[in-house]
Amino acid sequence: MTMSGRKTDPGGDGRDSESATATELESLRNRVKELEAENAKLLSQISSCQCQQMEVKHDVSVLDSGSLVRRSRKARKRNDKSIPSHLISRRYIALKIMYFGKRFYGFSAEAQMEPSIESEIWKALERTRLLVGDKKDSNYSRCGRTDKGVSSTGQVIALFLRSRLKTAPGDSEAHVDGKTNERPEYDYVRVLNRALPDDIRVLGWSPAPIDFHARFSCSAREYKYFFWKQNLNLSAMDIAGKKFIGEHDFRNFCKMDVANVHCYTRRVTFFEVSPCQNSHEGAQLCTFTMRGSAFLWHQVRAMVAVLFMIGQGVESVDVIDTLLDTKKTPRKPQYLLASEIPLVLRTCEFENVDFKCSSGAAESLRTHFKNESLSYQLESVIFQEALNNCLPLENEERSYNGVVEKKKKGAVHVPLLSRPTEPSYDERSAKLKPRPEETCPVYLNSNGMARVYMETLIQRCVTFSQIKQLHSHFLTAGHFQSSFLRSRLLDRCAVSPSGDLSFAVEIFRHIPKPLTNDWNAIIRGFAASSQPSIAFSWYRSMLQQSSSSPSLCRVDALTCSFTLKACAQGVRRNEITVVAAMGACSHLGAIKEGEKILDYIKEANLDQNVIVGNAAIDMYTKCGFVDKAFRVFDRITSNKKSVVTWNTMIMGFAVHGEAQRAIELFEKLENENNSIIKPDDVSYLAALTACRHSGLVEYGTSIFENMACKGVEPNMKHYGCVVDLLGRAGRLREAHDVISSMSMVPDPVLWQSLLGASEIHKNVEMAEIASRKLVEMGVNNDGDFVLLSNVYAAQGRWKDVGRVRDDMETKQVKKVPGLSYIEAEGTIHKFYNSDKIHQQWTEIYEKIDEIRYITKF
Repeated sequence: MTMSGRKTDPGGDGRDSESATATELESLRNRVKELEAENAKLLSQISSCQCQQMEVKHDVSVLDSGSLVRRSRKARKRNDKSIPSHLISRRYIALKIMYFGKRFYGFSAEAQMEPSIESEIWKALERTRLLVGDKKDSNYSRCGRTDKGVSSTGQVIALFLRSRLKTAPGDSEAHVDGKTNERPEYDYVRVLNRALPDDIRVLGWSPAPIDFHARFSCSAREYKYFFWKQNLNLSAMDIAGKKFIGEHDFRNFCKMDVANVHCYTRRVTFFEVSPCQNSHEGAQLCTFTMRGSAFLWHQVRAMVAVLFMIGQGVESVDVIDTLLDTKKTPRKPQYLLASEIPLVLRTCEFENVDFKCSSGAAESLRTHFKNESLSYQLESVIFQEALNNCLPLENEERSYNGVVEKKKKGAVHVPLLSRPTEPSYDERSAKLKPRPEETCPVYLNSNGMARVYMETLIQRCVTFSQIKQLHSHFLTAGHFQSSFLRSRLLDRCAVSPSGDLSFAVEIFRHIPKPLTNDWNAIIRGFAASSQPSIAFSWYRSMLQQSSSSPSLCRVDALTCSFTLKACAQGVRRNEITVVAAMGACSHLGAIKEGEKILDYIKEANLDQNVIVGNAAIDMYTKCGFVDKAFRVFDRITSNKKSVVTWNTMIMGFAVHGEAQRAIELFEKLENENNSIIKPDDVSYLAALTACRHSGLVEYGTSIFENMACKGVEPNMKHYGCVVDLLGRAGRLREAHDVISSMSMVPDPVLWQSLLGASEIHKNVEMAEIASRKLVEMGVNNDGDFVLLSNVYAAQGRWKDVGRVRDDMETKQVKKVPGLSYIEAEGTIHKFYNSDKIHQQWTEIYEKIDEIRYITKF
């Protein structure tokens, strides 16, 4: 019992040794912590000293006096490389910007044209050495993108800039930590204003939190639009403007950018029409003030344009409600925007952002703005003096914006709701959606078969059961999303001996939106199976579908070829069938088949039918046989000729260079047949076309000016002819004036015509004007970029040529290759430029080389 209760005791010496060891270890740990803290402190001091020494050595500090560091570009690059960016203190700040936008092509530097406000700001940041590293590392953001000519007194940008606040390694690099600094911060306002042009100024700066974003942190934006009161009804405009307050869909008051913007609902919180203190020759200066969380592209200018119409009394106040109701009015009516010059982005509001400016910088700003204001007033006095020396015009009047302009004869206001409309949001979105084969050029099934292999399988189907099996596979694997494979399978089923035409029709019926190739397969199938009447019926159905959905279905050369074969096989021909068949001949240039149809027309005594005669004239002129067309025209008796008969013949002469004969026929229609038939808009278009092709500028412009006197209102095509006529003659300024004086919104084709003429006559100024207008209208045509590039190249401006090419790459604009159709032994072949798709391409190119060799001698 005694042995079991005894405990082992190491003794007092053992316990004292363990305690001493533990105490020594704890002391060593504490000493290590002290040394680590002291080491970190020394490293921080060394880093700070190194940074100060580098700044002094390389002279990279920004002086508060506003002096700029002037060094060579090579020296700057060498010094930048020697200073690691992580050793330079940075700070995230917001800058408040003022600019007068008249000479700039908008705020954003991403636009096609320069100068821009943003590019000037970047230049100033680089000159003052405030920008650390690359632009992409600056976390740059802007509050908004004002358009060309628009000014601002409150634009805001945010980015990292060089700072005098020192940060220890591992600390956050871009915010104020509240510590007292040895040196004051850079005077950003004064330094930048020394480097900026006179029409751009920084008004203040503010420290910004790291999560600040100039666009998305903005709580409200306020715009002002200045205008002269004149005879405008301010109370009516104020009542109408108050209707904008609230949350509405503003798609009828903006330029829709469906590629980037999908919601057009915006909230307007304030609107006011108020007079200003300024006046001029008795005209009171007024302003629209509107505030909201955000605004759409051209929204303010569109709202102002409609308000001006209401103020003039040509539109009612209720038109605002109608345009805001996008369910009843899904398409925006065409109207010109208000001028951009009087528009000002007054302020951008933010929470917890307090802009500040030193007393010296503020005094410099006041002095600068006073001097600029006096300078612009002197310019105004000079223009007023020049105006006083001008002789008065008989039909002079003042427009609502105070500009003296010549009153247009016969200019009548067309109500907004009666004007042509622009495409709706849904229609624009549908055009942007790419076809499946464009997004996925190679279609794979579960076994990994590519589209090329699937096409090979279609060609190798020799029995109807194989075609049905392949069709089932297409449905399960999703290959019917490819219009290419679908039309190939449909064509194989409808035309080949192993196919079944009824099954092809069944497949066609299940296609939601059949395309041109789908229609062609069915028409070709019925024509090949000796069922011409049914083939022609399908052709007429295709014509109806083409008129309602031209983007999906359009009659092409293959359609016309198959239809002609159906007609040649004995379809019962009446006025409707022969007109359609001759239309196919005109499209295809098949004069032999057309003349066979004309022989039948004589046999069936249809030659005196005016509709048939018009079709015959059209066929001959489009195939290049103008004299034969005129013989048909002569055979139609005068009492049976319609205005369409005359127009077709005049246009035929015009497009084939027979300008004199076209004009003689037009004058005969205008003078001798005045009591029976009067020229219509197509008649004048044909006459203008004749003048355009032959360079008869004076006669063409006189015809255009006399149209309104004859009761014919010019349309877009007439303006297009006149612009092209003046452009070909080198009278580009007059062509520009014609476009500017239009009572309707100019079509992009007019500006493209002016751009083409500018390229011919090497006029850079007009080319840039036309190009800017096309950019504003959202047109990204490959030919427009090429023409502008050619104009720059002709003047040796290779830097601008490179910029245009870069814009094409940025906007992913590619040149579309041209193609042509050739018929050989009853088969239509399609050729692209320099392609090698055709099975006999080597023989074709050998023959081309042979022809080129022969033509040289």
